[in-house]
Amino acid sequence: MTRPVFTRTRELLKKWLWTLPLLMIPSGLFLLPQPTEFYHWVGWTWLWGILSVLLAVHSWLHKYLNRIVPWDDSPQRRFFQQLSISLLISLALMNFSYFLCHSLAFDRIPDQDQVYVMNVYSLIFLVPLIFSQVVSYLFAQWKNTALLSEKLEQENIQSKLESLRSHLDPHFLFNSFNILSSLIDKSGEEAQDFLASFSDVYRYVLRYKGESLVPLKTELEFLESYLHMIQVRFRDQMEMNLSPPHDVAKWMIPPQALQMLVENAIKHNKASESQPLTVKIFQDQAYMVVWNSVRLLSNRMESHGSGLSNIMDRYRYLTDQRVAVLRDECSFEVRLPLIQRTET
Repeated sequence: MTRPVFTRTRELLKKWLWTLPLLMIPSGLFLLPQPTEFYHWVGWTWLWGILSVLLAVHSWLHKYLNRIVPWDDSPQRRFFQQLSISLLISLALMNFSYFLCHSLAFDRIPDQDQVYVMNVYSLIFLVPLIFSQVVSYLFAQWKNTALLSEKLEQENIQSKLESLRSHLDPHFLFNSFNILSSLIDKSGEEAQDFLASFSDVYRYVLRYKGESLVPLKTELEFLESYLHMIQVRFRDQMEMNLSPPHDVAKWMIPPQALQMLVENAIKHNKASESQPLTVKIFQDQAYMVVWNSVRLLSNRMESHGSGLSNIMDRYRYLTDQRVAVLRDECSFEVRLPLIQRTET
């Protein structure tokens, strides 16, 4: 498995950081007057000592600046501040330690050429080190921010989907109980059939309310029970036509999507025995189509967040495929993309 880019970069930076003193060995030869074993030992001690001090100082400075000049407030300003302050403090510490080490070891201060060479090598060492430290931190912050943003986005999407999935119009519930009550007095057999469909509908809602997609076959079985209840309620005022689709086993669809469109058609259109509301549900290639005739009500009911916008939001979270809407004065058609089932 490929390791994350940040992990590989951090490990590479650590290896590079701890091998930098090896690149400075030549500076020890230039800074000391004679290449004897004692001079080499002094040079090595100074190099490793100042490196340890600089790492500790840079770590402290980094934490201190995080408190007084946070990255979130002004990243550009913070970047140049940390780079310049780190460089100035590092040069000051290196010059002071070099003068002190040279004076104690050799009983004399370094001459001008030695100081010049030491500062040149220090800049060659410090600039990439400090720059890499700042860039490494910025990269880590960017990664953490990206991960947090992705997590929040996923949680937001999941929350919205939970809200969208748990839909069934409360008016439908009350109407169903009223119809069932009237059927019990008129026809016990019809009341039993209605109750069976009512149970199937709510069993489906309870079972699949936590799912983003369901098999098309399962959705159609639920829809048949729902349409039976609608037909009992409106009788000759509604003409329902559900055409058997093909290849149902290979397709998935958001739960209750078809039912919401039927519900929308009923909410927004007139229905009577002389002019019944016609609803057709059929498959067209990789789409399920819900078509209804149009005779709009003058005072249309509010959809309470359900309906077409609900379905479009769900598809937006689930897939790149989009819901197609075709309308004219006489008809309204919604084409729901079918999502191909993946084998697990």
